[in-house]
Amino acid sequence: MRIKTHHNKRTEKRWIGMLLLSVFAFFGVAFLVVQSHSSENEYFCDMETPSGDGLHFVSQGHSFFNGNTQSSEKALSGRYASACSEKSLYGAGMEFFNVNAGDVFEAGIWRQADDGYGVLAFQGDWNFYEQATVSERTQNGWDYISKKIVVPIGVKNGTLKIFPYNSQKEGTVYFDDLTIQRSSAQQNKTFTPQASEFEYTTLQLQIEDKELKRLKAKRLEAFAKGNLITGRSDLVPAKLIVNDSTINVTTRLKGDLLDHLKGHKWSFRIVADEMEAWNGMHEFSIHNSLSRAHLDEWIFHQLLKHEGILTTRYDFVVAQLNDTPLGIYAYEEHFNFALLDHAKQLRGPILRISEDALWKYASEGLKEQPPWLESAQISSFEEKEILKDDDYLLQYETAQNLLYAFRNGKKKVAEVFDIDQMAKFMAIQDLCLSDHAFNFTNLRFYFNAQKGRLQPIGYDGYSDQGTRWHQAPLLTGANVNSRVDLKVSQAQRMRDFHHLFFEDENFVRQYVFYLEQFIQDDYINEFIEPHINAIEQRAQFIRQEYTNYEFDWQYYFRNAKEIRKVLYPMEELSIKAYQWNKDSILIESYHQLPIAIKAIGTKQDQYPLQKSTVLESYSKYVPVRRYKIPSRGKPTHLYCQTIGTDSLVRFPIFKWNAPVSIPSNINASIDRLKSFNFIQINEKSKRITIKSGQHTLRQSLLIPKNWQVEIAAGAALNLTNQAAIISQSPIQANGRSDQPIKIYSSDESGQGLMIYGCSQNSSFTNTIFSHLAAIQQNGQFSDGGVNLYQTKALFTRCFFVNSVAKDALHINDSTFELNDCVFQSNAGDALDANFSDGKIYSSILSKTGGDALEINGGKLRIQNVSIDSTRQSALLAGHRAFVQVDQLKVSHSQKGVTAKDQALIQGKTIEMNKVEQGYIAFQQAASFGGGTIEVQQHKGNDIPLLHVIEDRSTLVLNGEKITTN
Repeated sequence: MRIKTHHNKRTEKRWIGMLLLSVFAFFGVAFLVVQSHSSENEYFCDMETPSGDGLHFVSQGHSFFNGNTQSSEKALSGRYASACSEKSLYGAGMEFFNVNAGDVFEAGIWRQADDGYGVLAFQGDWNFYEQATVSERTQNGWDYISKKIVVPIGVKNGTLKIFPYNSQKEGTVYFDDLTIQRSSAQQNKTFTPQASEFEYTTLQLQIEDKELKRLKAKRLEAFAKGNLITGRSDLVPAKLIVNDSTINVTTRLKGDLLDHLKGHKWSFRIVADEMEAWNGMHEFSIHNSLSRAHLDEWIFHQLLKHEGILTTRYDFVVAQLNDTPLGIYAYEEHFNFALLDHAKQLRGPILRISEDALWKYASEGLKEQPPWLESAQISSFEEKEILKDDDYLLQYETAQNLLYAFRNGKKKVAEVFDIDQMAKFMAIQDLCLSDHAFNFTNLRFYFNAQKGRLQPIGYDGYSDQGTRWHQAPLLTGANVNSRVDLKVSQAQRMRDFHHLFFEDENFVRQYVFYLEQFIQDDYINEFIEPHINAIEQRAQFIRQEYTNYEFDWQYYFRNAKEIRKVLYPMEELSIKAYQWNKDSILIESYHQLPIAIKAIGTKQDQYPLQKSTVLESYSKYVPVRRYKIPSRGKPTHLYCQTIGTDSLVRFPIFKWNAPVSIPSNINASIDRLKSFNFIQINEKSKRITIKSGQHTLRQSLLIPKNWQVEIAAGAALNLTNQAAIISQSPIQANGRSDQPIKIYSSDESGQGLMIYGCSQNSSFTNTIFSHLAAIQQNGQFSDGGVNLYQTKALFTRCFFVNSVAKDALHINDSTFELNDCVFQSNAGDALDANFSDGKIYSSILSKTGGDALEINGGKLRIQNVSIDSTRQSALLAGHRAFVQVDQLKVSHSQKGVTAKDQALIQGKTIEMNKVEQGYIAFQQAASFGGGTIEVQQHKGNDIPLLHVIEDRSTLVLNGEKITTN
């Protein structure tokens, strides 16, 4: 709504009288109609008429305070204005009462500020203050300023003052013709939540005065220093009230920069007490949604999830501090095990490159910039949990070593990171202009022990300006040149971690491969379609406080359009090629991404090069490099493409210049397998055969992707000297009853078998796995003597015996089936399945040192299974797992059937004999609920304690619901 300004005030009464007499008969009715439609919610002060005591202005039947500022020195119209000087800083204004959430106020005023600087202020008693400062237009040396505000959610019966103000507190600023329009929440249904809109939650932090003073003191300290430095010692006790629930928490201020502490909208870190959580999160943060540009950040998170990249849970809420409404906030999950649980990942270290030193000394104004990145500690979240668990600690130290080696240029990207995940992560940053997420202060990595690699956890893609300050096109991997001195400038040095990625050609190929996919209109539209309603609902929700907020898909994804213009080599620009002599061509690249020279020829014909040459990215910081490629005949053109793409672009060859640079050739890992004399390799059919007979492995057998592996009947593989079999290809092991296959370790030093990352089925028949240890080598970790990760496998008539690993069979994110199998005398768990779907038929598990069957997440079907002599649970389900039991017999065991953390076990027939504790259901993790067990027919004998059922858990036995213990 645009405010109309009043340009005419007093004129001579005689002129008015003559005018009225002459036009009353003709316009009288219209005049009355206009008067009858004037709004009671419009207020105008012309500064012309003071009250009797001189303390107020009176205009159009309304009273405005600070009438004592009336001045005849300057005026826009009429004779008077309101003068704000050092002695009287505040000008004519009005106070409004009974102000409620959703009310809209729009005010404007004319300002003349030759000697000072003035603002139009909005001040609410809910710790609210905003001001209009920027001139919208000018008239006769005066400029007009205005602002529109929406009262945020949570305000009830508040007061609001609107007034001009000499904010510089010097000179004199004149104000004239104040106009205010007020609309109540009932009149502005646009800003009132509807049932079909975004269903928000209100989070109310209750903090005692003593503790609130500590937070205020910390805030003042941050403003004095220039940034916020906090730790666990700054946490204060508080209560988090959500709906009718109260959660005991501790809280502190959050955010490194001061935008998180401005005004009344402070940012908070919230930590729930032990075994308590909100929305499945034990620790999280809330901040003004504007700090991350509202929906810009939310969409960034959705894109990461869309592509399977780990990210924090992020959405919008309404916040309140004690009785003070704070308005619209965003919440964000912290980096702890609950994040991994929610993402269905095994718990493990989450690493960061510490920015503590940077923020401690950032405000010192150091002339010589210290080595912030080089000296930064590589630390882990959940430090207490890491330190008290030897396996976690070993994983953390391994992950730390990987990241340290990469940072110092000792390892390549693929040796340290899940290259596919990192490439997607960076391509998504380019798609939505969220490169703020790749500041080293924001980098977070999860160590995937199964892969032995680091995976990115994306978050914090924007400042409060969102994509507005980015000049498209922006490519994260552009203009990275291995010869650039990273100390050219501090800004350049702060990005040297990112340089290490884009100096690796294999990584660039993968990055560009995904970038080319993500910037296509089809991809963007496919992503947008299912998110349109969610975006519109959230945008409407945000507009309740940020009135003018609009989200523009086209603007948000504008970088995709611009990248499409520059991703491929540009004619007349990217390549300069010269015929050096009859045997060679010299080439210079001015393209911002690496280019592969694929062929030479003419306009009509191409002659592919025997080996393509890759030209590094152009950088303005070093001289352009010249490359030489062999030539034949009289070529007139060469053909090239941005690596990672398939689009060939043709360039002319001119006649003139220098040295060659061809990337080193990397030996294929299949060559290493040829050193094993019991392995037969058919490269044409891509088949690897392990021959029958006795074979001892003193070094690991590493099998690459896209091969077929067959283990012949009668093969016996003895793993010694910590050797393991690690395969990225499916394995077919077809033993016979008279010639079984054996994979074992005679001295228990062998590290077992691992199959991962292949979509094809592996199959094991009549195979014996014995005396195997867990995988711990080449930076990869897995708990089992036999391990499956992101693959499929079938085991028939197989034996898992005498395992010295945590799990005899460890399965993660896979599909599996076991038929007629035996697990016997294993030191740890017999079978441990995580986030996997499987079936177990007609199998026997006996003498197990841990749990016989443990499943976390995923689904499991059990039929005709017998479990005997288990030191822990015969069947344990957790992490929302679903287990169906047709027939299960349990005997001579410590615990029978256990469900925890929202797992559901449904059994038709379960029989127990000599079991210490029969059925157990409980909640272990704060981010989950209790467990549920439902058994149609229970048979039991000699069970001292039939059930242990905690609060929030359920047991239904033979149709009867059992109450909690």
